[in-house]
Amino acid sequence: MKKSLLILPHFYMYIVMGIALATLTGWHFNIDLLRRVIPGLVAMNPTTAVLFIFYGIAFICIQSASHFYQVTGIIFLGLVICISGIKITQYIADIPNGIDSILYSDSLKEDIKYNTPNRMSIITASSFLVNSISLYLYTKPILQKRSLANYPLAIGMFISLLSVIGYIYRVDINYSVLQRFPMAPNTALNFLFIAIALLLSQKDTGYMKEVFSPYTGGVLARKLIPSMIIIPVGMGLLLLVGSWTRLYGSDFRIALHTLGVIMLMIAVLLNVIRSLNHTDEARVLAESELKKAKELVEDHLRKQEESAREIAEFSYAISHNLRTPLRAINGYTALLKEKEYIHIDQESTHMLNILQQNTWKMGQLLDDLLTFIKISRTPIFYKQIDLNVLVKQVLSDLNKFIKDSSSIAIDTLPKARGDYELLRLVYQHLLSNAIKYSEPKDSLSLYIGAYNLHETTVYFVKDQGCGFDMRHYDKLFGLFTRLHQEHEFQGLGIGLAVTQRIIHKHGGQIWAESEPGKGAVFYFTLESHQ
Repeated sequence: MKKSLLILPHFYMYIVMGIALATLTGWHFNIDLLRRVIPGLVAMNPTTAVLFIFYGIAFICIQSASHFYQVTGIIFLGLVICISGIKITQYIADIPNGIDSILYSDSLKEDIKYNTPNRMSIITASSFLVNSISLYLYTKPILQKRSLANYPLAIGMFISLLSVIGYIYRVDINYSVLQRFPMAPNTALNFLFIAIALLLSQKDTGYMKEVFSPYTGGVLARKLIPSMIIIPVGMGLLLLVGSWTRLYGSDFRIALHTLGVIMLMIAVLLNVIRSLNHTDEARVLAESELKKAKELVEDHLRKQEESAREIAEFSYAISHNLRTPLRAINGYTALLKEKEYIHIDQESTHMLNILQQNTWKMGQLLDDLLTFIKISRTPIFYKQIDLNVLVKQVLSDLNKFIKDSSSIAIDTLPKARGDYELLRLVYQHLLSNAIKYSEPKDSLSLYIGAYNLHETTVYFVKDQGCGFDMRHYDKLFGLFTRLHQEHEFQGLGIGLAVTQRIIHKHGGQIWAESEPGKGAVFYFTLESHQ
């Protein structure tokens, strides 16, 4: 969605620089309308116009993501601070011809208004200084320092509003009290645009963060603050117009002011109430939709859990009931081979052996499937576990499969919280796989360790076995899937699926890295339980 130009800080800064360039054009070509905007009033000093251009460049560069542009912006901002500071010092030291009389000096001598030559007023120089300080503080990376930018911004906003309102009301403060230091109308307007640009650019810090927040307070502030500025100014102007034209006296003016403020404030209040009601209606509707969505999700999850439980129970029943016919097949096959009075030739014996092997394999598949289902349904009993002891026990159980020339390195493993039997099964599968897939090698090389990664402990088992092709990684943890042929390595393809299920039940992750012929590394994490 496209943003409105009115909420873009750069939009106002381009206006500021445009007015300043128009003023310099007026001084260069002696076009009085461009210099002073309103005939008979003081003109913007050319040095003031240059400072507006410098400030605009600084503002736009500082808002850039480029470091070069940001440094450039700081340099231009430094120039604004130096020149305005020099001008303030010259006022204090009462130096008649200051830094603001260098550009177009001949034209400045001819431009005499209010019995004083055209000069950058001390109010103008001070406005440049406070607005520059506000912009500089906003460049600080520390949020607390950036929020300080709101305070000089408030001073600059006050000065600019006072000047603009003064010109609207034709107040004597612009002609008598500050007669020696008049601020031009286009200068006052530029400072107002600078204040608006700073407000929009600093909406993530300090009080501005509260005003521009998406919450009710921010919405209310954004509706009330403009009204609090526009309504009093409008009412004051209406009263002054009546006074200037002698339409009514002071008593009627007071009554009109009171009634006007009441009516306008009621209108603002009704608008705010309507906005808040719409917000509440949207919130109630969103809560209702969220509640419905939550109920749908809970119902879907409940159905999924019921379906998963039914599938698990069915699988368990099927696996359990298939054991009986398998045992019968295996038993009768063995009896058939032992009968002496039945002549069985070599080929028949071979077929009976194949039958026994497959019934045994089928039994193992059922046992592994039951184990997988049991792990899925068994709750975890967390306790503190010394993994160093656990790993040594698993290696002791696998000792008969380990060659004498094996090299096994074990780091000091940190303690973990988890289910002892399940984690023992994890290491049993990982280590037995490492041993099995290292058999074609002359010797077994194992490295068991752990390391910290972003405040998470990562455990690993590394071997120098045959490894696997990472192109088939998506099948690695699949149930009853194998990355090697059955005649190469024995196994049913369920160990890693069981391991992954255990790790996931512990709230962790498991992954692997490998290269054919260069071994494999299996990593896993566990959820942190304090």
